[in-house]
This record gives sequence, C-alpha cells and structure tokens, in this order.
Amino acid sequence: MDILIITISSILYFSVAHGAEPNSELLLSTEASTVESFSAAVLDSSSHSSNSTLTPWPEITNGLPSDFLTSDEGISTTASTITSASTGTESTKEFEEGSLPPAPTTPFPDTAPTDPPLPEMARPCDQMACRLPFCYCQGYQIPGGLSANDTPQMVLTTFDGAINMHNYPLYTQMYHNERVNPNGCPVRATFFVSHRWTDYSNVQNLYATGHEIALRGVALTGDQLNATYENFTEDIVAFQQIAKNFADVDPQDMVGQRAPYLKTAGDDQFLAAFDAKLLYDASILNPNTTPVWPFTLDYATPFQCPEWYPPCPLLSYPGLWEIPATRMVGPTGIPYGFYSAYEFPKNPIEVAEVLMKFFKAHYEGNRAPFTLNGLSYWFGTAEYRLGFELFLEQLLRLPDVWIVTASQLISWMQRPTPLSSIKDFPAFKCDRPRTAQPCDTGKTCRTFLEGEEIYFSTCKRCPFTFPYLKNYNGCFNDPCPTPIVEYADSVSALCCSYVVHVIMLLLALSVAIKI
Repeated sequence: MDILIITISSILYFSVAHGAEPNSELLLSTEASTVESFSAAVLDSSSHSSNSTLTPWPEITNGLPSDFLTSDEGISTTASTITSASTGTESTKEFEEGSLPPAPTTPFPDTAPTDPPLPEMARPCDQMACRLPFCYCQGYQIPGGLSANDTPQMVLTTFDGAINMHNYPLYTQMYHNERVNPNGCPVRATFFVSHRWTDYSNVQNLYATGHEIALRGVALTGDQLNATYENFTEDIVAFQQIAKNFADVDPQDMVGQRAPYLKTAGDDQFLAAFDAKLLYDASILNPNTTPVWPFTLDYATPFQCPEWYPPCPLLSYPGLWEIPATRMVGPTGIPYGFYSAYEFPKNPIEVAEVLMKFFKAHYEGNRAPFTLNGLSYWFGTAEYRLGFELFLEQLLRLPDVWIVTASQLISWMQRPTPLSSIKDFPAFKCDRPRTAQPCDTGKTCRTFLEGEEIYFSTCKRCPFTFPYLKNYNGCFNDPCPTPIVEYADSVSALCCSYVVHVIMLLLALSVAIKI
C-alpha cells in the first residue's frame, strides 16, 4: 500500500510540474484499477508537445516508470539513479523511503515536432575537408593524384527510355560477349528506364547479363518543372519495387537516376535522390567544353550553371555523386547532351570521326570519363548504327580505354586505381553474381490503368492491374487474386489458342444443328 501511495504521488507530481491538470475521474478509479493502468492513464492525460527527441515511456516496474525524461539537456532521472545522457556518466543516489525524485528544472518546450531540417546551402569546394572515398569536389583534376598516362580512360554508354521489342535486339547485338574490355570482360551499358511500354522480361535479361538498370521515370516523363519532392520520391520507390517484382532486379543495384531529357528540377529532385540513398544522379549537362570528372554534391558544383539551364542543385547532399553529361557542340554552335540529337552526316565513317573528335578532348586531356548518352530510335538509321559500332571497335583497340557502367565508374572514383593494376580492380571484373536468371519466354498481360488498356510484359506472373505508383505489384500491394489470365508471346501459343477457339465454335454449331 505504501508503494501504491508513493507511485500515485510521484506521477501526479510530475503531471503538475509539467503543466498537466490532475484528472479527478482517474483519482476515483484507483480502487478498481491496477497500478500500471492507472499510471498509464495519468500519463495519457498529460499532453506534452516537444521538439526535443523524446523516447517512449518505458515499462512500469515496481509501481514506477523505470525512467523519466526531465529536461532537454538529456538528464534522465530514475528512482535510484541520475544518468546524464549527454556525457554517458552515471551517478547513484539512494532516495529515502517515501521521498520523491527531484523536480525537473527545465520544462518541456510547447512547440510541435518539426520535420528534419533541409540540407545546408552548398559551399565552395574545401579540398582539405572533402576526401575520398566519400567526397570529391575537384571536378577538373584527376582523382588520387594520378597522372594522365596512368589513368584509365573510362567511357560510359547509356540509353534512355523504355526497353521492349523495338530496341532489345539492338542492345543484345551491340553488346555481345565478344566485345570486351582489356581484362577480357564483356562491355556493358547503363539503361535509364522509363516504366511505360517497357518489357520487363527484357529488363530481366539485360540485368542478368551484367548491364546496369537505373531510373528515368515511372509517372514522370519530362514535365519536371512541375514535379515536387513527393513526385520524385514516389517515382524512385515505385520503379525500384516494380523492377524487383517483375524483373528480379535487386533494389540495391538500382542506385542511379536521370531526369528525362536532362531536365533537372533543382533541389526537389536531388533531395529525393539523397533521401532515397541513391548513389548517383546523371542529369546535369557540363556547361563547359573542358571535360569534368564526376563529383559529389557535398559542395557546390565545380561549374556555374547558366541561367538558361534547367535548375541545378543549390543545397548540399553529402555522398550523392553527379556524373555530368558530356557536352557535344554541333556545327551550328548548339550544345547537346545526347548524341542522338547531334547533326551527324549520314556516313558511318564520318559518324565515327565526329565521335572520336569529342572523345579525344577527354583522352588527350584530363582523362575525365566520356559519356555517350543516346536514345534508341537514333539507331534506326543504318549509317548511324554502323558508325557508332565502328567507334566502339576503335575504342577497344586502345589498351587504356574501358567501357564501363555508371556504378563501375563511381566505384573507381571512390578508390582511384592506376592502369598498372586496373585489371585486378574488383568492380571491373565480370564474375560478380546477379540474383536474376535469364528469361527464356516472357508473357504479355492485359492490364488497365484508369480505364486505359495497357499490355504489360514480364517473365513473372501477370498483374491484376498495370503496376504503377503505390501499386507496385499490380494488385495494389496485396496478394494477387487467382486465377490470372496470362497471354503468351510465342506464336505457337497464339496458334494453339486460335485452334481451341475454332474447335469450340464448331462444337457449338454442331449442338445447335442437332437441336
């Protein structure tokens, strides 16, 4: 009984000390309540709104909570000890039986909890504070103090847009296993994938054979100026989950993004990538003709974005890498970030010569990575495709040129490795396992999105509706119902379906004639 009285007195004391009114109805209910329920009810009647980091109330032991938070300075008082959370030291003080712990000296602030603060404004590069592997801001200098002759010339080949039957054969033909880097590993590309019209069985095959899958957009298709932080965040989450569900792509391997058509949207886009813990963005076009190395966004960009550019980031995003797009200035003086927009002559040899001219600005300069960014429709012109493949063959004859993916490039940036030992660099090896297995036969599924009929292709089970934002598995994230009608892609399956349909019609006609 003495313990009960002490418990009730202690709780009321803290409630009044923190500005809460004693609850008379609760006082009348003590005989019908246990000590634990009574204590919890009194605590619920005290409304504290605090901007400090408050831990949940602990379990009640021996009639008293085992821990009371009493101040913003991190002082935690118990019935037997006083612990300083800020210093980690602990002093023991025994209280006399029936006495109360000391009253709190600092009241709880009466402000509501706020969202986490935004990152700071990006400051100019601080070379002493910015150190690899986590930070790099010297965009025009070779990382690791390497000389140009001891630095591998890395080339990125990237493609934007949907992957489907219109371009998948092209990708497999250009990136065959006989086209290899100096260590004998097949060259691979980076695909910034758009969700709609993508055949995820093709995505699964590209991923399983070592290509990199990155994000271009699920709902965002180029209207970035009106997109918000929430739009970008949901797009990242949706694509990672959809590619996982329908192509077996490990979300931990989907670490990069690119804004459609390089239309960056300022800090909303980069804050979403930072909060999603992406490794890199590849959306900013280098505004200068001098090649620039990838850099982290801990500090301000190494170049000034022109006023007519899409918005560049202004805040600091520690550890988020930016891979600038190579600037290709056309004959009329217009800069391009995609070779597919450049005014090439329709001659394969001349196409290869133009690409080689831009490549040499990197190869004979500071060896900054040369990024080849394109859209697959460009290869529909036979002369362009032949010129591009001729250029690739010319590159691979050079012993110090490596065609790599975006994440392989960032791995090298984090640990710069000279040419003398580059063949043993782990990220450039081709024995890294992938969780996905190649897809032998995909299936096409009839789905709907807001009343629109959309055919969705995958090696997995057909979804109930078109996978989209907040509906990552096509069944609104619940288990899919059964049975699901699946439509095979193969001609034999379609013919079989047609034959069955004809037989059923003939049976129906025969029954009708007999009647």
